[in-house]
Amino acid sequence: MGHQDVTRDITGGADAALRRQISSALCKTLGADWAGQVKVAPRRGCCYVVFFAGGARGAPAVVTSSTVIVRVDLLSGTFETQYITSTLHEGRGLTARKAAQLGLLRGLRHCMHKSWGPVHVVGDDTEILRQQTSRRPPRAATLRDTFWKIRRTADATVVVSWAQQNRDQNRTADGFMRLARTTERSMECYAAIPQQSSTKWAYLADRLQEDVAQWIAVRETPSSSEGAEGPV
Repeated sequence: MGHQDVTRDITGGADAALRRQISSALCKTLGADWAGQVKVAPRRGCCYVVFFAGGARGAPAVVTSSTVIVRVDLLSGTFETQYITSTLHEGRGLTARKAAQLGLLRGLRHCMHKSWGPVHVVGDDTEILRQQTSRRPPRAATLRDTFWKIRRTADATVVVSWAQQNRDQNRTADGFMRLARTTERSMECYAAIPQQSSTKWAYLADRLQEDVAQWIAVRETPSSSEGAEGPV
């Protein structure tokens, strides 16, 4: 559980009731809304990959984020789109990194609510990925609350790997993030995007195919740590 990362070093001598009180208080203070561990029954040979992106541009900044979740068949390399969001954020003090955090959090929460797993995370923000894999919160107070929400949700969802892909290899999430900026509207889509199609989704399907293929290629590299199974 994510909040145990905060309490494990300060509650060693406390009784169980006091530990529960401290954990509850920390969860409320940090904005947690997770009520317990979700039991995931993964489909054999399948996993879920969460691509995320965030950005800010202009003055005043237009801050946007995106999430793309696909179910990947690890045996065949084929995939099916499960969920897409393209979100326009409003509020003072928002940054590109905050937007990326919010995109990731939304994707992980969707996986948790759907009991999807195992889950792999892919993004182009190396700092967010480093903080999550090391379990070290950012120094900026404005980013710390969302960091802990992500950490707890990742633990609940049992994220097994965190992978960094350059923006040109995270094009689908980056494209939807830019779409929200261009249209100044948020969008949410639950429909699957076919891999072979001559419809308006064809271009997107091609980009997503390349992003997923890149993730699979890195995962299958013997020296790659992203392919390691087990909660991180």
